[in-house]
Amino acid sequence: MKIRFLKHDMKNHIINMQSLLSAEKYDQLKDYLAETNDYIYSNNVIIDSGNETIDSVLNYKLAPLENNSVEKSYHVVLPEQILISSFDLNIVICNLIDNALEALSLLGENDEKKITIDIVYKQGYIKILVGNSFDGIIHKDKRTRKNDEINHGIGLKSVQNIAEKYGGILKTNVADNWFETSVIMYEK
Repeated sequence: MKIRFLKHDMKNHIINMQSLLSAEKYDQLKDYLAETNDYIYSNNVIIDSGNETIDSVLNYKLAPLENNSVEKSYHVVLPEQILISSFDLNIVICNLIDNALEALSLLGENDEKKITIDIVYKQGYIKILVGNSFDGIIHKDKRTRKNDEINHGIGLKSVQNIAEKYGGILKTNVADNWFETSVIMYEK
């Protein structure tokens, strides 16, 4: 199954590797290839919700957290079939997790690092909640902390658009050094 998922996503991996090669970023390419290799040969199942497509994405994204000091709390319960596009769900889940992982990476060695992921299906809708500790810095006038604002800082807007496509909503909540995003999407 892991090979089938990797094959499915291989086009994106090849594009990324070609980009790194063209830019002569050989160390990053080497790291990317090592990560791909680790994914193929890892038997570590972190999430087993009942939905193989979503489990695959979550296991891939969360694997780097398994051997570090981040306090983790995962609750994912999904049916095998959901009447929400897997493509759209992947965009939502991956953007939220990528944002959380980036925020955790900006914390210092002695900072408390936590991530919470709660994804549940109830009759006719799915609720996704991702919470994480962060350094407390929010730039209200910028979409991203990265220098390249043209190509970054659009993830939450993309999530909001997909939530609205399914008659749902995106909410964020910030308290102290905790950032939480929740998304509700209704089946069509």
